[in-house]
Amino acid sequence: MTKVKGKKILNTSAFYLLIGIIVVIILFPFFYSIMVSFMTKTDIETFPIKIFPSKFVLENYRNAISYQPIFTYILNSFIISIIAIAVNIIVAFMVSYAIEKTNIKFKSLIMFLVLAMTLLPTITIIQPIYNFFQSLGLLNGYLGVALLISVMDLPLSIWFLTTLFRQVPDDLEESATMDGANLFVILKDIYFPVLKHGIFSLAILVFINAWNQFMIPQILNQKATHRTAIVALTIYQNDFDVNFGTVSAASVLTMLPILLLIFVFQKRIISNVLEGGVKG
Repeated sequence: MTKVKGKKILNTSAFYLLIGIIVVIILFPFFYSIMVSFMTKTDIETFPIKIFPSKFVLENYRNAISYQPIFTYILNSFIISIIAIAVNIIVAFMVSYAIEKTNIKFKSLIMFLVLAMTLLPTITIIQPIYNFFQSLGLLNGYLGVALLISVMDLPLSIWFLTTLFRQVPDDLEESATMDGANLFVILKDIYFPVLKHGIFSLAILVFINAWNQFMIPQILNQKATHRTAIVALTIYQNDFDVNFGTVSAASVLTMLPILLLIFVFQKRIISNVLEGGVKG
């Protein structure tokens, strides 16, 4: 009995040790970036490297703000992310409903094709997309970037929402139809309230992905006025020198909205995931 208990304690300790190591590996780059953002150039170039600054300075943040309008770029990223969320959620919501709650043919084939879209590397299709957007006048603006990001996220969103629609009993829609409700009312008053927790979690994922996009806004947006925060990070270096302190400070400022989002909504996100997106 003692051996069994000792083995259980050993296994539990090993498990938590492994989790701790993984957490450290994941969080250390972020933690070190924060520390570097408060270091002087001398501290940064010291070998062996310093984990903590000898003294905390704000010079890197002043340089990051004065060198580029970083807050304007953060606002651009926010606008693009919000547009991407709106387009992605609306389209995915309607498509998922059609796949799961209607009698359309070839549902399996449609889902296969939707998921197959995730296998296409963006780099392989960006040239024809660029030419197409250019013909539509969607380059160098918020809408073109947001549309492409939302489309690239559609496979995940459709798969996610289709799973949620599957969990909703058909009786709800049948009862509403018998009461004379049309499709718009059914989607707005029946399905959306039931699925809103899962939709909220999905919106967070789409927002984070849109915020972290680099290649799409870099290629489709050539105007500095519409530059996103992630793309702007490349400007804090030149051909001969990289000021790691300034780059780290700009990176921290760029990450702040995402961190605030996760901090504010972390309990809701976790509960939504545990509930499977459907409030029972």
